[in-house]
Amino acid sequence: QHANWLNTLSNVAGKSLSILLAPVLAAYIAYAMADKPGLTPGFLGGLACVYVTKTAADGTVIVDGLGFLGGLITGMLVGYMMKLFKKYLVSQKMQGVLTWFVYPMLGSLISMCVILFVIGQPIALLINVIFSGLTTLQTSNLAALLGIIIGMMCVFDLGGPFNKVVWAFSFASFSQAFTGGQLTNPTLLVPYACFWAAGIGTGWTTALVTFIGRRFSNQYEKEAGKMAWILSSLGITEGAIPFALSDPFRVIPSFMLGGAVSGGLCAAFNLGSTITGGGFITMAGIQSTTGTVSIGVAILLWLIFAIIGCAISTSLLLGLKYIKTKPIIEKKVQTWTVNILSLGIVPVVKKQHLKKFKQLSSREQEQYLNHKQRKNNSKIER
Repeated sequence: QHANWLNTLSNVAGKSLSILLAPVLAAYIAYAMADKPGLTPGFLGGLACVYVTKTAADGTVIVDGLGFLGGLITGMLVGYMMKLFKKYLVSQKMQGVLTWFVYPMLGSLISMCVILFVIGQPIALLINVIFSGLTTLQTSNLAALLGIIIGMMCVFDLGGPFNKVVWAFSFASFSQAFTGGQLTNPTLLVPYACFWAAGIGTGWTTALVTFIGRRFSNQYEKEAGKMAWILSSLGITEGAIPFALSDPFRVIPSFMLGGAVSGGLCAAFNLGSTITGGGFITMAGIQSTTGTVSIGVAILLWLIFAIIGCAISTSLLLGLKYIKTKPIIEKKVQTWTVNILSLGIVPVVKKQHLKKFKQLSSREQEQYLNHKQRKNNSKIER
């Protein structure tokens, strides 16, 4: 009885997360860009992402919704669209009608049509081509290259369509390794081990970067880092999504490089998994598909490869954040020290505010300093 209600709760939570991730994310991004008019179009556009599907030739569903990536694209699309509406579709007499009826209705219709009939299917088709390419690599005995691609795709969109495609491929490969409940083709176990060696590194990297590089992370990122390593260890890569959203152009490439190394090493050493769990659950089923090393050594190697990938991602991300953040802070503060102190105006960042200032992301710091600069420029003009 307990197992039944726990299973029910697990299914409800899992299905709700997979369905609501794209619409909630799209609505949040659209709201941040265009304020309240972006909420409804963003949510409905994100909901349309859930209904974009693609099936393989044998009827297997390989793309079931556009996930995190779809929500991100939809949110940005709706945000820019609603900003244009607010700028050009303006009427003082009809402002109430525009805000509460025209903006949400027109925006929702356009966003859903674009996702369902313009963007969704080409993306699904691309993912289908990728799935076929992975199958070709597997049959061509290019194990290391296959592991690299699996590792990169696993962490690219953190539970989104590319992640789902490579997971579906790994699971299909795993299923074909058994005949009548007996393991007949151990080589087909390799993709699943590669997938999770790369996947668990995202949460570890998030936690390490927010701990080691605290001055490069805002409070939002630090909170994400506290739980991300636990979630990824349990097989939930979505825990790193808040961290990736705050700085995607540095976070995602760092994840991909580490994932590629972990996946490539696992494939090169012929490590496979006989368990289809996630995270550390997978580790219990790790073995050498060629029988060259014992199970204990295979598990140790898999863990080492996952740690190596995590170390590479962490090092690269810290370096990228340092390169971007340090020059911006120093340049801005030094410029203000020269130009403002000579006029007898209080410096930009007061000593008592410096601690909070350092907790902001580089973008927030720049926005804060620009705001202060505009205020002081107006004082100088007066």
